[in-house]
Amino acid sequence: MDRTKTHVAVSAVVGAGYLVVALNAPNWIHGLVTVEIVPYTLFSAPPDTQLLFGAMYPGVFLLGAVATYAYLERGFVLPGVVVIVPYLAALWFDARRDPDRADLMSIVDIYLIGWFVVLGAALLALGLEWGLRRLRTAWTATPESG
Repeated sequence: MDRTKTHVAVSAVVGAGYLVVALNAPNWIHGLVTVEIVPYTLFSAPPDTQLLFGAMYPGVFLLGAVATYAYLERGFVLPGVVVIVPYLAALWFDARRDPDRADLMSIVDIYLIGWFVVLGAALLALGLEWGLRRLRTAWTATPESG
């Protein structure tokens, strides 16, 4: 199998795994042992809610897959950091929340409403890391005058 095809396949598997973990980890930290991809209550929800969740699933999958592919193909680390940091922060807030208070930041807030913002930030981080690598290569490859 071609190296690029292998990277795409591995990225797809990691993206699917990231989707499962991202959606279930809030339940796991509160002691519920469940693995559900689509909440059964979603089918009775209004169409606009179903549409939002329908857009979220490919987005969360893309977050895991794009960050993994960037790392496997070129060794870029910053996109993965940009993807995982908001998720870990939201998970931390979820674990420490008081049931009587509103959430400051939840997994649903990050992924249901703003997964494309996180993906855009990851792509900007990819461009930044690529630019820094090019700059570093240009500086080290310059012949010394003298």
